Amino acid sequence: MVIKPDQHQIITQVRSGEDNLLEAAAGKIRQQAISIANKIVRLGGGRESDIQSILNDTVLAVIDIIRNDAFELNSASLDGLIYVIIKNKWMSELKRRYRSQEIEKVYQGQGELFFEPVENKIFTEEERQQVRRALQQLNVTDRELIEQKYMEGISLKVIAERLGISEDAVKKRHERVKNKLRAILGKDPRIED
Repeated sequence: MVIKPDQHQIITQVRSGEDNLLEAAAGKIRQQAISIANKIVRLGGGRESDIQSILNDTVLAVIDIIRNDAFELNSASLDGLIYVIIKNKWMSELKRRYRSQEIEKVYQGQGELFFEPVENKIFTEEERQQVRRALQQLNVTDRELIEQKYMEGISLKVIAERLGISEDAVKKRHERVKNKLRAILGKDPRIED
């Protein structure tokens, strides 16, 4: 992975704790986040005010993660971290706004936004309980994979980076876990990708 020189400087500035360096780092983080936020939020039907709100929250989150030594350039890029934070914050906002509307299938491939009608995903309370029971039958690793992929909207590529394994290994595990869930729940088109 090629690390941009600016990324080392940003991390050093944030960890220095000096106000003027922290302010400079915040400005650089914001600059890196602008194009990502524009793409993600605009594709999701957001407005300029949404972008500004997401940008502010993202800068604070990135600084907090770097400050707490929860981020290492060896395992991920700063752009990748910013992308994941923006995507997750925007998804949380959309879920807050449109709890009962279309919002399930998100960010596949190059981060493009795709919506699937909510009626294709509606479960009765009994079916939701069946899914919860099925998830409890999975081991912790498999359950976390499903929760990260479908409940947090994290891509398999990012999950692989977090786990420190190849994306192919995560894809195989994902398919294996989906097959386990299908076996537990029976064939249901709403649990397909």
